Amino acid sequence: AGSTDLALRLSIVGASIDERPVLLPGGGRPREFGLSVPNNAPYKFSYFDEFGRKVARMESNYVITSRYTWWNFIFYNLWDQFHEVANIYFLFVGFLQIWPEISTTGGVPDTYIPLSFILTVSAVRAAFDDYAKHKDDNARAAIPFLVLDPDYANKNPGKTKMPRRAGGNEPKAPTGYFYKSSGQLMPGDIILINQNQVFPADILCIATAHSKGHCFVETASLDGETNLKIKESVACVHDMLPIRALKDDEKDEKKRRSDIYAAVSEASAPLKKISGTIAFGAPDKDLDKLQGSINVGWEGKSAAKASKLRGNNLLLRGTKLKNTAFIIGLVLYTGPDTKIRKNNEKKGQLQLKKSAIIRKVNTLLLWMLCLQIGLCVLGGIYSGIWERDNNGAFYLNLSSSAAVGAILRFFTWFIILAQLVPISLVVTSELTKKNQQILMEGDVKLWDDKKGPLKVNYGQVSEDLGQVEYIFSDKTGTLTQNKMEFRLAFIGYIF
Repeated sequence: AGSTDLALRLSIVGASIDERPVLLPGGGRPREFGLSVPNNAPYKFSYFDEFGRKVARMESNYVITSRYTWWNFIFYNLWDQFHEVANIYFLFVGFLQIWPEISTTGGVPDTYIPLSFILTVSAVRAAFDDYAKHKDDNARAAIPFLVLDPDYANKNPGKTKMPRRAGGNEPKAPTGYFYKSSGQLMPGDIILINQNQVFPADILCIATAHSKGHCFVETASLDGETNLKIKESVACVHDMLPIRALKDDEKDEKKRRSDIYAAVSEASAPLKKISGTIAFGAPDKDLDKLQGSINVGWEGKSAAKASKLRGNNLLLRGTKLKNTAFIIGLVLYTGPDTKIRKNNEKKGQLQLKKSAIIRKVNTLLLWMLCLQIGLCVLGGIYSGIWERDNNGAFYLNLSSSAAVGAILRFFTWFIILAQLVPISLVVTSELTKKNQQILMEGDVKLWDDKKGPLKVNYGQVSEDLGQVEYIFSDKTGTLTQNKMEFRLAFIGYIF
């Protein structure tokens, strides 16, 4: 494998580096880029996919959770809707009704009238839901974060102040930092995250406000656990930075934020001269894994030995920084490459969610279809036998062959027995889901004092709420009451 590796030449802050990309366990080629301020990674990097093909560009951090666009909505939505068993079934029944030889409606596909109503209601609901997702995507992409780039910050002093649309009441950015929207973040950016902020990308932690280099992260958005998890910074970088101790008892929030930004400015000063390389694996779904290495130097001099990266160094998109004044991190995976997005994908596409009831209804429809086909086979056979026995009755306009007549009558019976699958079930289901969404969003008792009204992101799975199938408990106190009463205590010889 070593003979086939391509030599990489990275020019980082005046230093020329000629290295071969290291193959990680499993045979996957890593991603590699240079460390520098300002960030040159988007222009000097080496990315390979799982097939060994070179990737031409980095992914931006703009995440698209919506499914449609204005130009593909009609076709894409119809494609999605005709993945439903009921819609395919009624489309086929309507096609049979057009065939004069077997039609029971005079060639008029009257099944298409309620089917069109179903498709229209579903399309309107999907359009409103998707439009809301477009707005949310734009709002998340516009959230400003502090990125280290002294030259850019000095040339654009207006970027060092919090935009008005994002609050505008923050103190001036730390020295060398400027505000950059989340959607414009790129791998290689050195970013500052303050306490209670949500990480906008998968970030390698290189320094924290704690002298030992640890921080606390809330992962409730990923796994539902409210217990804080400890993450660690990369020691080879954290140990080189001057981390000033902060007062925990400061009551004045504005004064505390100013102290934090002063500490950040002091800690970030050496980062302006950072150089080196970082190599890591291609994006995957494993939330706890990070394989790679980082070689960090200062003023163009690389370290003699690369440091190994671990999953505990990676701060995942969507998690929140807690009980830590700040962390300084290096953006690794952005947008579609982040681990949370990889877990939402299926064969490169976002998964289309279906509720448990819809899946069960689809299964029942398939069983009903099997029953209907069985009855149609019996009807067709008996019709063929009857036509064979009455072949001399010319006035009945029978088929020339009993076999042909049996086949035609099979489809006629299919149209007659189509009522076994009630199309009203699908209509009622769509209207009920929309009504449930309106009721949930309008229920004042479901409002949150801080976040405001309840918002239904995807109305197709609302019936799954409260449907608990399994309960996993790691300790008895989760489901029972831990009640302890003081009985006695021994202190030396006294009790």
